[in-house]
Amino acid sequence: RNLIYRDEVYNGNNFNGIRDGRIYDNFMELYGRLPRDKYYGQWGLSHIFQRGFPYVKWFAAALNERGSILQDRILSLAYVYDNCEYLYPTPRRDYISSIDTIDPKFEAFQELAGEGCTIFKLNGIDSPFSRELIWPIAHKLPQGGVTTDYIQYLVLITGSSAARSL
Repeated sequence: RNLIYRDEVYNGNNFNGIRDGRIYDNFMELYGRLPRDKYYGQWGLSHIFQRGFPYVKWFAAALNERGSILQDRILSLAYVYDNCEYLYPTPRRDYISSIDTIDPKFEAFQELAGEGCTIFKLNGIDSPFSRELIWPIAHKLPQGGVTTDYIQYLVLITGSSAARSL
């Protein structure tokens, strides 16, 4: 079925919408066959948003929507990067590029974080992120709601160098 889904995604007219719908379909099929428990999945940034964007209902938004058997049981951690590198491999040559996805106006995150990885809880008691839309990510701007409608934790990765090909 994944081969058919791949064809639908790449030949359709709404890449993200179709792809996330098929990720959801695959997960729900597995969820129906696996023991009921807690699961961890790691997807790219957009897929973990628990509220849809115009034209796209992201994977986590579908899992958490009203009436879903998983409603209010999803926790999303957004990975953001400050002064990091990533590997972009191609058949002829690998490229190392820089990546900065934390919004630079959020200096407090950068001041509190050290080198490596720092986790920030956004949905704590009296958190401003639970009261208004304060978006710490430099792109993927949502429309409406509050920050914790989309993500509950922010994982800031600082000063990480790119992977190297063997």
